[in-house]
Amino acid sequence: MKRLKYGFFIWALFTGSAVFSAGGVVDFIQFGDADSEQAHQMEPVLSEIVDGALDVKARRLLPEDEANWRGGKLTFKMKVDPEKPNYFTVKFWGGDKAE
Repeated sequence: MKRLKYGFFIWALFTGSAVFSAGGVVDFIQFGDADSEQAHQMEPVLSEIVDGALDVKARRLLPEDEANWRGGKLTFKMKVDPEKPNYFTVKFWGGDKAE
């Protein structure tokens, strides 16, 4: 299996991410879980671990400052199937309110 590196430059609260191919789930990372994040060589910048929806650990990406639209980022590696199409899926929670 090959590994791809993904980075996100958005403000969001999300709980997990998965890579699917025609044969099923290839890889899964649980954001907020230290073992899962370490196994995927995750490098968080401007983020925090929070208790997300349904008491599932999650990561919240934080803004640099109030005047800037740019926020935190997560960089991590996911396994992919080099022989089949792959689909990268992220679960976001939309119940948070901006302050």
